[in-house]
Amino acid sequence: MNKDLFISFFKIGLFTFGGGYSMLPLMEKELVETKKWLNKEELLDFYAVSQSTPGTIAVNTATFIGYKQNGIIGSIFSIFGMIAPSIIVISGLFLFLNTLKENLLFQKIFQGVRVSVAILILYAVYNMKKTISKSYMTLIIAGIAFLLSLLYAQVILIIVFAALMGFLTYRGEEND
Repeated sequence: MNKDLFISFFKIGLFTFGGGYSMLPLMEKELVETKKWLNKEELLDFYAVSQSTPGTIAVNTATFIGYKQNGIIGSIFSIFGMIAPSIIVISGLFLFLNTLKENLLFQKIFQGVRVSVAILILYAVYNMKKTISKSYMTLIIAGIAFLLSLLYAQVILIIVFAALMGFLTYRGEEND
């Protein structure tokens, strides 16, 4: 199990460019569809909690999923799997950094990578919308949260706001 956790998170870490938001489609494919370690809703729950806890989203999500699969040892293997590719790549790039930052080809390549990261984030949002309530109040909460993010509000404040509004709005409804 620990070897599988390490390998799965190594693959996710190896192909995730642009931070935690761009890893969601990769995590869904590897952990939900291929490994079937959790369902889509659980992944989104872990992802939401990971955004509101200190640390990087990628490492936090790996920690929670590793713990779910095999306790503390599973968390450790998941964390090392997630960060190992970055350590390897950064160590290698460090040797060539001064040459690469002036290289026009390298700059153009990363312009393309940034575009693909934006598309992956949009894809993650598109997939997440399938599991979100379609009520007007949900749209209002999402709109206010989006406006707060445009005003550079702290992420934790936006999450607390949305959680409080969700609780106040939906507290009388039955769970599915």
